[in-house]
Amino acid sequence: MSSPKSPGVFRLDPKGRIQERIAHPGPEFVAPGDGLAVYISGRDQVAVNAKNWSGSSLKGIDGRPPREYGPIALDPAGRVYLLDTSENVLLIFDRSRRLVGNLRPPAGKEGRFVDLANSDDGGVYALDGRAKLVIELHQGRQTRRVDLAPLGLQEASAIAVDALGDLFILDTKVGWVTVADPAGKRITILRPSKEAQSRLGDPASLAVDSVGRVYLVGRKSGQVVRFR
Repeated sequence: MSSPKSPGVFRLDPKGRIQERIAHPGPEFVAPGDGLAVYISGRDQVAVNAKNWSGSSLKGIDGRPPREYGPIALDPAGRVYLLDTSENVLLIFDRSRRLVGNLRPPAGKEGRFVDLANSDDGGVYALDGRAKLVIELHQGRQTRRVDLAPLGLQEASAIAVDALGDLFILDTKVGWVTVADPAGKRITILRPSKEAQSRLGDPASLAVDSVGRVYLVGRKSGQVVRFR
C-alpha cells in the first residue's frame, strides 16, 4: 500500500499489520514483482523497492521519458506496463527497460485509461474509465475487450482482478465496488457501511487478495476498509 504522506510504501500481513516500510519520495502506484520486489510508480520514476529502476534511459513512444508516471503492473515474464496518463497511452517495457509495445484507448479521444491490474494467470488489465471498457493483455498483446457499459457505472476509476478472473471496478461517484465475471456480467455490488464510508472518505483505489478479500483505500484519509 502506498502512502504519499509518509512518504513510502507499506507491506502488510493478512491481518493488516505493517511488515515493512519502503522509502520513496513520492509513491502513487504499486505493483508486486518477483519475490519481495515491489515496483513503485510516482515522482517521475519507477523504483523497485528503494532503488530507482527507470533511471534516465527509460524512453516512451517519442523517444523521451514518460511525461507522467501513472498506474503500473507486471506480467510473469517481467514486462512492466506503465500508464503515461499525460499522453493517455499504455507503455510496455521489457526487463532491460526497452519499450516493446504501446496501446492507446480503442475509442481514441473518447477513451481514457485510468488504471491497471494484473491477474494470477499472467493477464494485465487496462481500465478505460471514460469508454467503460477493459482491455485484457497477455504477453504484451491485447487478447480481449470487456464492455462495462451494461453495468451502469457512473465513474469507473480503479480495477482489481481476482484469481478467477472476476473484475472488481470501483465507482468513485457512489463509492461502491461492482464485481463482474470475466465476460463483464454483474455478479454483485459491494457497498461500504455508513461507518466505513465515514472513516474512508473518498475512495481512491482497491485491491483483492488471494482469498478474495477486497480492500478499499481512502484518497485523503489513508484508511483501508476490507470486505470479507
